[in-house]
Amino acid sequence: MITRPARHAERILARLDPAADLSQEPEPGSRPEALRLILATPVDEKPLRANPVPRARRRLVLAGAMAALVAGATAIAIGVVRPSPPPVYAATPAALVYLRSPGTTAGVLAAIADAARRSPTKGSGGYGYLHTRQWSLDNPNLVRGKNAYLGVHPSDMRLWYRTDDGSVRYLQRSYNPDTGTDDTSDSTAPAGTHKNYVCWSTSVVPRTCPVDKLTDPAVLGRVLMITGGGALVDGTGIESPLGATAQLFRDNVLPPAVRSEVWRVVAELPGLTYSGRVTDRAGRSGEAFSLEFDAKTGPVRDTVIVDPATGQLLGYERTLLRLTDPHYFDRLAPGSAPLKIRTPSVVEYTVYLAEELRTTNK
Repeated sequence: MITRPARHAERILARLDPAADLSQEPEPGSRPEALRLILATPVDEKPLRANPVPRARRRLVLAGAMAALVAGATAIAIGVVRPSPPPVYAATPAALVYLRSPGTTAGVLAAIADAARRSPTKGSGGYGYLHTRQWSLDNPNLVRGKNAYLGVHPSDMRLWYRTDDGSVRYLQRSYNPDTGTDDTSDSTAPAGTHKNYVCWSTSVVPRTCPVDKLTDPAVLGRVLMITGGGALVDGTGIESPLGATAQLFRDNVLPPAVRSEVWRVVAELPGLTYSGRVTDRAGRSGEAFSLEFDAKTGPVRDTVIVDPATGQLLGYERTLLRLTDPHYFDRLAPGSAPLKIRTPSVVEYTVYLAEELRTTNK
């Protein structure tokens, strides 16, 4: 029999997964299973608490020794569930199930690129609108002091930007496990804040350019960190071009020609594999492509999930396959806490819920 404290712990866990309510057919027993994993994975460290500070996630550009976000794990106070439980790590999101389908990586992506070029931009009006939900491991100690706890960062982010002057409205909701409440911020930024994307120069300093410049594969290759200098870092180390692709779709409503060119460029990535058909965390069907590489903290698998009919990005996932260097970020930003997590684990995901044009910022 599930006790009242156990049900309370389960409700807390559910709130820490921002995509938990998106799929109309969630996996049976997924939340009780998460609770079971939490109770069954003791460690020898003090329990960690979740980070209550809401903020938009942004990948950083690494040029030499630069401060970086560092990942961690969180734990929830569940001592009432059973007598004297050992400290535990919180469960990370369940891995998605990929069903291999006929077709090659290049062939499936070529078909998606063709479909994207034929698919019009959704909506109309002078505002670009983007809605995402994200779960990620987070290390707040770089902004809150050396003794701050590692945690998780679940968030719901809505962004409106005017396509003519680049003014912005941000609406972000993050769950605060410490208080059991949702922290919401609604802010605006003046003209010029949103400048579409950047055309990377040969140096590490970007220069802004209109989004339609991304139809040039040479420019797009630099934006996606396939060519040129610099690297992206976040959560669990160095990002792949798939991580840069995820950021591009998170920041912009991409026109058909750009969506098409993105997948043509991505198709040429060495080591890219077709993972197959998958139902994403919002219950939608998409085609998945993965890239495994060394992220410096250990080998990881980055995966993008694409709508084959439109070329829109449905999801981005990162799985830490093995932890080999938990102190990687401490060498970049001394004082950073070591990464502590059982592997393999999903350490980050983003669900893309809307990319469209609108007439207002409401």
